Amino acid sequence: DGGRVCARETMIMNPAIATLIRDNKIHLISNTIESGLAEGMCTMDQSLAFLVQRKLVDFEEALARAQSPKNFRALIAAGFASPSPKPALNVPGKPAV
Repeated sequence: DGGRVCARETMIMNPAIATLIRDNKIHLISNTIESGLAEGMCTMDQSLAFLVQRKLVDFEEALARAQSPKNFRALIAAGFASPSPKPALNVPGKPAV
């Protein structure tokens, strides 16, 4: 309705993330977050894809804010439908997914 919606990246400290930080391999954190859906993690691109799939955000608007437009397009093309099995991205006034 022309308002704002929160898209957010969610990282949960687990042994893999802690090791990457300790070993100064920060560039690998995004991949670990992307593979951490079962733990409630999601990347910004996954969050944006989720919001586009739910028709809460326009595709072009999300694409402009994606960390990796190529990855974001791939998520949309694959029909990515959930950033997390946990309701980390609840939208006020909308039921949890």
